[in-house]
Amino acid sequence: MRTSAASLLALALPALATSGGGDHGHDGPGGGKNHGGDKCKILVESSKLQDLVKSKDLLAGSQKLQDIADAHGGNRAFGSGGHNATVDYLYNTLTKLNYYDVVKQPFTEIYAEANATLTVAGAAIDASAMTYTPGGEASKPLVAVANLGCDAADFPATVSGNIAFISRGTCTFSQKALNAKAAGALAAVIYNNAAGELSGTLGTPFLEYAPVVGISQEDGKVLLDKLAAGTVTADLKVSSLVEERVSYNVIAETKGGDHDNVLVVGGHSDSVPAGPGIKYGPL
Repeated sequence: MRTSAASLLALALPALATSGGGDHGHDGPGGGKNHGGDKCKILVESSKLQDLVKSKDLLAGSQKLQDIADAHGGNRAFGSGGHNATVDYLYNTLTKLNYYDVVKQPFTEIYAEANATLTVAGAAIDASAMTYTPGGEASKPLVAVANLGCDAADFPATVSGNIAFISRGTCTFSQKALNAKAAGALAAVIYNNAAGELSGTLGTPFLEYAPVVGISQEDGKVLLDKLAAGTVTADLKVSSLVEERVSYNVIAETKGGDHDNVLVVGGHSDSVPAGPGIKYGPL
């Protein structure tokens, strides 16, 4: 799990057809040539550009990203050593072409990742840690919260020192987690109010939340039935990292073309913490 923020590789392509302006002296991708005077600057010829795209080169680039991930714990998550190495690789490769003006643009963004395990009576239950949840662990009884946990009055006194068990609905996950913390709960489990698993975000980092996970409606119903019959003790562990990180966009703008009329194309240059973002293998 991570935030939506991600580092970008952007190629800024000044307009390929302009009137006026001199010849910048750069051959475009695909063999097109800039022409001066009042003629159009033909920088790209589609068929020639397509001929330059080779599977062996795509695989070689994929392998390079895989190698970077392998050397940095198996991923290239933004702000990590793996992603910093990716940024350097992109910057150096583009600079060597001498076709682009290349810059690395720093920015600061929140990074978040978390994992959770939930066990009840020796049986594992799929649980998804909410984005921005704090870490923590508890081996305590589940305590059902009245209504939807959107008001402080919904939390019984017995939730203090135990694990709040809350239905999804009406208010935000953040509000439920804040209320659980304020009521003294060591953690909170939110079960879906519709079929399927539940994952989500608390929306804002660094608030006074109880560690919180989401589970499916199906598992929630099973646990509610167990609670109706008596005490249910759960073992919940949440490991979490939420921090500010400096990362970089790589921006490359062609030296030729009309720099007042720019088309930008790009994509994420980082990966998720769970993997390298590319898996090299035979076609």
